[in-house]
Amino acid sequence: MINQALFHQGLFHIPSVAKGISAALKRDGCIYGEAKVESILNAALQAYGAGRHDDYLGPTVMFAVFADLVDGIGADLGEPVDKEGFALDWTGGRYPHLEGLAMSIAQTCVKEISAASAAHEAMSGYGFGDVFVRMMEQGIGPEEAAKQLQAERIQPTKH
Repeated sequence: MINQALFHQGLFHIPSVAKGISAALKRDGCIYGEAKVESILNAALQAYGAGRHDDYLGPTVMFAVFADLVDGIGADLGEPVDKEGFALDWTGGRYPHLEGLAMSIAQTCVKEISAASAAHEAMSGYGFGDVFVRMMEQGIGPEEAAKQLQAERIQPTKH
């Protein structure tokens, strides 16, 4: 279960996430500073093109950079990280506290994204899943996929 300091009012608090990850790793027997976690998160954000503007991240951005964050930590710990594998594959069960916190973060992201998608679908007639499917089918970006879906939903009624 994720605590309110890490995720509050729909946003992840980056210093609290870093503190939580550092504490989880300490319980797993590793000394790993909060500043290192934030540094790896900042690099993941930059690689994703999101940047960091303050101490908060929405669940969609956190979900997008999550694998790079935990893989970056694994690589920094000297663990063999398969960039084509799933996030946390490298732990091999050796970091149960990190795995538990990471699973809570991922579940929170999915729950919040699902709720936002349902709300968007209720208003627009299509959800985030529809955008993703269109992107994969046509090899286009999310903005173009959303424009196409919106245009399909707004058809003039003929009388």
